[in-house]
Amino acid sequence: MDSREKVGELARQNDRIAIAACLPMIYEEARAAKPNLIVELGVSREALANKILAFVAEENGSTFFSCDLYNFSDVCKYPKWSFFQVEARRFAYLFREICNGRNISPSVDLLFVDCDERYETTLGILMLWGPFLAEGSTIMLRCTNLAKELIYKDRRSTNLGWDNERGVMRAAEMVCGVEFDETKEFNGKQKGYEVKHIPWGAGLTVLRREK
Repeated sequence: MDSREKVGELARQNDRIAIAACLPMIYEEARAAKPNLIVELGVSREALANKILAFVAEENGSTFFSCDLYNFSDVCKYPKWSFFQVEARRFAYLFREICNGRNISPSVDLLFVDCDERYETTLGILMLWGPFLAEGSTIMLRCTNLAKELIYKDRRSTNLGWDNERGVMRAAEMVCGVEFDETKEFNGKQKGYEVKHIPWGAGLTVLRREK
């Protein structure tokens, strides 16, 4: 079974978890980034995104860092993965020293953000991590269409979400300088970014910096 098949199987097995609806896009967009350095901000016990990013890291021989407030140091066995139990914004302040200590460039090719879904947190993350993003880098933002009722691509819905007042999407709008309709699928260019967005499974928005 190749990685794409593994992604599909993970999505099917975890169908009731919102992020499962986004796993194929996470894989394809992460793979397109061809990253040397991946940073994942926010993990979770299921670690579904972590598994997908580990597939991509293994394909590219990438260095892979993850952080979370909780200890998820056991979720990934990829040899070049490291876990840091620290808040995402605090991790940005430590990042350069960590990279220097490992003799790698603090230049992030793929930044995956899945934290508390609040505007202030997300905007802070984007501001603090922005200087570390490489030319042509990719940012992935989870929960950009979060509401009390979560809608899926096959028209199913659940009431497992919460209303974050468009927190993550508002932060993305601040970065891009434009407004989005997060309830609709989108693929286009905005303010120096190639933007892809899917509304289902609480939403996933990918921002790729133009070179």
